[in-house]
Amino acid sequence: MVLNPFSALGLASNIVQFVGFSCKLIAECRTIYHSATGSTDENSTLHGIASDLKRMSEALDVSGQRDATPAMVELKLLAVECKRFANEMLNALEKLQAKNPQSKWQSFKAALRQVWSQEQVQKHASQLTALQNQLLIRTAYLTQ
Repeated sequence: MVLNPFSALGLASNIVQFVGFSCKLIAECRTIYHSATGSTDENSTLHGIASDLKRMSEALDVSGQRDATPAMVELKLLAVECKRFANEMLNALEKLQAKNPQSKWQSFKAALRQVWSQEQVQKHASQLTALQNQLLIRTAYLTQ
């Protein structure tokens, strides 16, 4: 059986992609299997940041104050948005976590979910950082 050059090139390209995907999947699986939390280091860090943002947002409750300035009201609205997004992020990260990290099958399933949703996690991470920075800037502005 002889393949034409374009078919051979396409086949080789597919094999390289498959091997790359498999290597990434195996690396993620090993990381999750050997972790204490059933999650990758990156996801554990994001979980900590989202939890911190949620705590900061909950601490900025100005709804009961009568003399709230417009800047304080804007800060409250931002805090509500931050809390909503942090909850969303925490829920998404919990879905990527292995239920039993010492199970090879559970680690594999978690690694597969992680690899498939890596782009979405990166997008959420950048949004999380932007919201956290905005919250810090507004808080600093009010404390001047």
